[in-house]
Order: sequence, then structure tokens, then C-alpha cells
Amino acid sequence: MANSKHQIGFSQAVLRAMQRYSDFEGRSTRPEFWWYALFYALALSLCAEFDFVELAPNTSLGSVLASIFAIVTLLPTLAVAIRRLRDSGDTWKNIFWLILPFAGIFILAAYWVRPTAAKHAK
Repeated sequence: MANSKHQIGFSQAVLRAMQRYSDFEGRSTRPEFWWYALFYALALSLCAEFDFVELAPNTSLGSVLASIFAIVTLLPTLAVAIRRLRDSGDTWKNIFWLILPFAGIFILAAYWVRPTAAKHAK
């Protein structure tokens, strides 16, 4: 059974990620990270719903909204990803796998699904 400290809901995880946008030293549990990842995917999907509104040639409202969202959430997203790496006992430097096209996100996902490292578990 999961530890009670790992019980976190969708809105609480998103709020915590946004509040800790500059905390690259702490740790984030798996539920906290994956709830935030779901929020990110849903928000980008919502932006895509506005792709039919053309603002200029080759520019849609959806792409503009998605770009703004990605810029605004860049630091919180990097911070929660790095905290998750730290929680699983890995180094923050693994975030550079994102530079590798296509495969990088899958390599990182393999790190992110790992449970909390034994040295961090209480």
C-alpha cells in the first residue's frame, strides 16, 4: 500500500509544481510528477482545440496559445522533472537526455517511473 505522504491529487500536484517553480534541489514523488505531466498534456491538448482559428498564414490560435503555455511553464516543468530525477536517486544531469531527438523522452521516462530511492524513503 502506498505511503500516505505520497497521496496527492491532481490540483494539489499542479499547484505544488507551480509554487516550487524555482526549487531544483528538492524531490518530487511519482504521483506529483505524473499528475503534473497529465496537466501539461491536457493543457496542450486544449490549446490544440483552437488550431482551426487562423491568425495569419501558417499561424493558428492554438499554436500561439501552446507556445505561450510552454514558455510560461518552462521553469516549473524543468523543476518538477529534475526533482523527480533526484527523488529516484538519479542525477539532475540526466535531463540532458532531452537533447536526443525522439529517444530522449523515452530514456527519461524510464528514469521517472522508478520508485523513490531507498536513501530517500522514510
